Amino acid sequence: MTLADLSTLGSFISSLAVAASLVYLGLQTHQAAKHTKALIHQGRVTQILEMTSSLLEPELVALILKKNGENPTAEAIENNRFALLFSRMRFSWEDSFSQYRSGLLSADSFATTRAYRDEPEPVGIPCAVGSNQSKGYRVHRLR
Repeated sequence: MTLADLSTLGSFISSLAVAASLVYLGLQTHQAAKHTKALIHQGRVTQILEMTSSLLEPELVALILKKNGENPTAEAIENNRFALLFSRMRFSWEDSFSQYRSGLLSADSFATTRAYRDEPEPVGIPCAVGSNQSKGYRVHRLR
């Protein structure tokens, strides 16, 4: 094998190394983008949960109902607090699903979230369907 042959072989190996590096860089960039999207989504959910935590206070719910022209009865306050609580749980479930779909949450962790959500009453968490006009809510299981 001559020196020219060794040079050609070295160039070929270098080309393969560059190609492998580019593929690896592409995979890393894709993974970083996935993680960034997940962090943005999780930050959004955290912001919503923090913002709505103060809205669970009965006095604040009564004030909101009153300013919206509704009668802040105990039942209306309870219905609105329940709807808000359910909304908070839905955002949390949405975050878990989003991370699972993106491959950032393991199947076991997601299965635990689903099992908790799908537990029969009264252990499970009921869901609300209805209006926010303090007319009440039907309770059913989330599927």
